[in-house]
Amino acid sequence: MKFIQIFHKYTPYIEFFEKKYNVDETNPDFKTLRRLLIQDGFYAPHILKPIFEEDDDAFYTLWDYDRLQLAWAKENNVDSTDLKEILGLQIQKFNPEVIYNMSPQKIDFNFLQNFGKKLLCWNADPYSINDESLLKYDALLTSSVNKSKQANNVFLHYPSSDPLMDVVLDPREEIDVFFYGQFDGAPFQLRREYIRELVDFFTKKNISFDFAVMYNESERIKINIPFIRRFNFAKEKVPPKNLSRRFTPPVFGKDIYEKISKSKIIFNISATHENFGEYKFNMRIFETLGVGGFLLSDEGNYPPHLEAGNHFVTYSSIEDLKEKIIIYLRDDIEREKIRKKGKNVVHQNYSKTKQWENFLSIVKSIDS
Repeated sequence: MKFIQIFHKYTPYIEFFEKKYNVDETNPDFKTLRRLLIQDGFYAPHILKPIFEEDDDAFYTLWDYDRLQLAWAKENNVDSTDLKEILGLQIQKFNPEVIYNMSPQKIDFNFLQNFGKKLLCWNADPYSINDESLLKYDALLTSSVNKSKQANNVFLHYPSSDPLMDVVLDPREEIDVFFYGQFDGAPFQLRREYIRELVDFFTKKNISFDFAVMYNESERIKINIPFIRRFNFAKEKVPPKNLSRRFTPPVFGKDIYEKISKSKIIFNISATHENFGEYKFNMRIFETLGVGGFLLSDEGNYPPHLEAGNHFVTYSSIEDLKEKIIIYLRDDIEREKIRKKGKNVVHQNYSKTKQWENFLSIVKSIDS
């Protein structure tokens, strides 16, 4: 089965990636640049197995990453700088049977339906864009358990462990507690409160921590942080100066795996969303357990096979979290036992092979 998997860029990561690999000077061709993205772990848990294996029947691109797409256009004698037009030409040239759109917020159904292919899309939160447009696809894949699942064309499809996780084989516990993720926005209000309190708590208890926090880092125009701190709404956007000094820069892909491997505890707190209720899902769960980190996460209902108390540990409040951090920092044996179980369960039940098999079964079901 020939398929194309379409992603979009993430501006903070692209800046990080290009600096890391000195892309400006090396100016790699399309295939080399795309391979670097995959090898660095960008979107790796979502990328389907044939793409990792460089199968000729699988095509992958970040449709709005101008350097990548313009390299393809140049190599294929395309005289256009319109990124959406270039994507359309890629689809026509590759001629897939299935288009798997990981960017439905930006590349909509109306554009893709013109190609006359089977159309699937994935979205972590189907409520973040118009339900009606999503439900026009032959299949909507999601990891969110919510009322959208009642629709006939909605299927559960989870991230996977990926080959890069196996490279991190030797945990070196140099950090007591590690957190990475977003700070700004209404869904992260409780997260901000916990982070502020934990920073004070860790300082008093002499607990080492690394909070790689992302704020004011999106595809919006970057704002003047010192200026915006003057306003009340800034509390949801940027941390106060005395707090931001305690953070480290955001990390991505393979660098996340390295930080996880160096940490005794990975702290997780989900975004709050009324449509999800007690269901918990974010990438930290799969990345932490997949690498073999010890996950301390908020109480709730988790994806299949992942059992609190067996594969990871949950907390019910900020005070409970603090107590459990102290307990598990002291108990190396129990922490190691849970850590190993968590890694095994993800690699057994959320492997690249099983993810691909699930995808094929979804395609087959919409054919019948």
